[in-house]
Amino acid sequence: MITDSLTNIAKSLVNTPEEVKVDLREFGKLKIYTITVNPDEYGQLIGRNGKVIKALRVLGASLSDNPTTVRINLAKVKEDE
Repeated sequence: MITDSLTNIAKSLVNTPEEVKVDLREFGKLKIYTITVNPDEYGQLIGRNGKVIKALRVLGASLSDNPTTVRINLAKVKEDE
């Protein structure tokens, strides 16, 4: 549920939604969601003064059963060299 929500929102914020990917890693009770986007659009998910990523983190926490166990990170797609 959180993965789908983060994916849909992130895709709506960038120009290349096909490159958006959300991965979930679990370490016991801790859940880490990593949103991967095109390096050129990384700033769009951060937003001015970090407002967008903060809102995504609040959303993830609100959708979770235990908000203290959810982390949301951003990553850039690695460009092939």
